[in-house]
Amino acid sequence: LDKIAEVNPDLATYPEFTPDLRASMREEIDRFVESTIFDGAGSFAALLTSTDSTVDSNLAALYKVTAPPPDTWAPATLPATERSGILTRAGFLARTAHAVHPSPVRRGVFVLSRLLCVPPAPPPPNVNTSPPDESDPDQPKTNRERYAKHTAQDTCGSCHQTIDGVGFGFENYDALGKYRTMDNGYPVDASGNLLGTDVDGPFTGALELSTKLAGSTQAHNCVVSQVYRYALGRNTGLDDLCSLADLRGQFAAASGDMRALLFAVVTSDAFRYRQGDQP
Repeated sequence: LDKIAEVNPDLATYPEFTPDLRASMREEIDRFVESTIFDGAGSFAALLTSTDSTVDSNLAALYKVTAPPPDTWAPATLPATERSGILTRAGFLARTAHAVHPSPVRRGVFVLSRLLCVPPAPPPPNVNTSPPDESDPDQPKTNRERYAKHTAQDTCGSCHQTIDGVGFGFENYDALGKYRTMDNGYPVDASGNLLGTDVDGPFTGALELSTKLAGSTQAHNCVVSQVYRYALGRNTGLDDLCSLADLRGQFAAASGDMRALLFAVVTSDAFRYRQGDQP
C-alpha cells in the first residue's frame, strides 16, 4: 500500500485527481485498518467486508457520501451495493490500475499473492506485458474485452485464466477507484471465477469476491503467514511449519480475530527467541 504514493492517473481522463486526494486514499486505509482491528469487530472478515469508513471531503465526493467540513475527517457508511472492505477502497483500486484504465492483472495478482498465498508464475521473458493498445481500430471497446484479447495468446492463457478470473471481478471500479456500471458506453461485466482455491467457483463483482475470501480457510491461513513473515522480518522455511500450524490453529479458534493473531505471533517462541549459532 506504500505504492499508493506513486498513483498518478491521467489528468485528462481524471481531472478531479489531486495530490491531496492521493494522500487521502492512503490515510483512509490506515484509519480503516486501525479502527477495524482495534476499535471494531477486529476480524479478518471485517477487513474484507465492512462498509464502515472515515472520510474527508476529497473521498466523500468519490464515494458519494456526505462530506465533512474541509480539512476534517468523519465516520461514514459507504454504499453497501458498491463497497465491501479493503479491496473496494479507492487507495487499493488506484494503486492496482494504470494511468487511464484499471488493471485486472494487477488486481488479480494482488489477491492471489497477498490474500491466498498462491502467487502466479512470472511471465515468460519474451511476453508482451504492455497494456492493450486501445488506439487500434479493431480493438474491443471495453477494458475487459481488451484484456481478454490481449491474454488469449497461448503463452499467456494458462496463467491469465486464473489471474483474470479474479481481476475481472473488479471491473466496476475505474483507475481512480470510482464505482461504474458502464465502460466506454457499454455495460460492465464484473463476472469472475476463482480457480485453484478452497472457494473455487464463479462470482460477480468485488463484493461477492470479498465475501468468498472472508470465508476462505486458505485466505485465513495466508494472512497468518503474512503477519508472521512481517513480524519476523524474513521469509518462512521448513523450520517454521510447526509455528505456522500452531498459529493457524489459534487463529481459527479465535474465529479470525486479528488482535488474537497479533498477540499469538508476538508471544510465540519464533518471535521471542532466535536460533543459536551453528557449530
